[in-house]
Amino acid sequence: MKVSGIDYGLGSPWEIEVPDSAMVIEGPNPDRIPRALENPAQAVRDAIRKPMGMKPLAELVTASSKVTIAMNDWMGVGVHAVPVVLDELREAGVEERNIRIVIAGGLHPKVTRSELILSKVGRDLNPPYPSPFHILSPEIVDRFWPTGWASSRIRPHDAADQDHMVDLGVNEMGDLVEVNDCLVESDLVIYMSGWSGVPAIWGGYLGGGQGITVGLGSARSIMTHHAYRIHEHKDSMASEARKQLFMFNLANRIIFCGPKSAEAASIVGGDGCPDLGRRVASGMPDCRQQ
Repeated sequence: MKVSGIDYGLGSPWEIEVPDSAMVIEGPNPDRIPRALENPAQAVRDAIRKPMGMKPLAELVTASSKVTIAMNDWMGVGVHAVPVVLDELREAGVEERNIRIVIAGGLHPKVTRSELILSKVGRDLNPPYPSPFHILSPEIVDRFWPTGWASSRIRPHDAADQDHMVDLGVNEMGDLVEVNDCLVESDLVIYMSGWSGVPAIWGGYLGGGQGITVGLGSARSIMTHHAYRIHEHKDSMASEARKQLFMFNLANRIIFCGPKSAEAASIVGGDGCPDLGRRVASGMPDCRQQ
């Protein structure tokens, strides 16, 4: 069975071939997709002034606070959010010299100065400014990284740099917790994700806590949970129990095939799409054999 009209990447639209027994789940009606924010910066400002479950940003700092802004390295909201956060911190009395930006890239290659303005992932797309691939605005880069490396208050995380790691011990699951020293030297750490809500094969979801533990973890710390015992855990999307699942998540379509399809669909659908699991039949052939 051929599925056409898949809008994904530079080669769009794609046509792919899947087993006849596969179930194609179409995306939501375009009318249900929220419109783009007319003023993203104001939306960020409103959110941090009236956050859910915590105090406003201005109440979390004092004039003497040292603040770290940690960010995803490939894409995110930083181009809109960082200027707003800096304004809020300044209004709260925090001196800009006590603010640093750390690019939480985990074991990814360290970003260059130019990649802060347009990420490596965005280079091929060359989207109009501003976009999720513009990590920081040129004005912020010039302020925090004005000339050479020595003047920079923007530091790409280096997972191999033990001089800037802090060993916090081993957690109850046996994972080494060794992280960038900015997490213990700062009075406040603000993490800006680029992937929140996307299921991770290692369990849980990308963004949030994973942005800290992985994005700012040491190499040996990351390898304790990016490991075979985690990969093959029953809750992992890549485990033996579910590895016969073959899934494409392409723009507005999800295509399931394999005997674990119904189980995987219910996991991917979750509470946000409770009908998804019921719409995918089990007992489908393993598409790798087709």
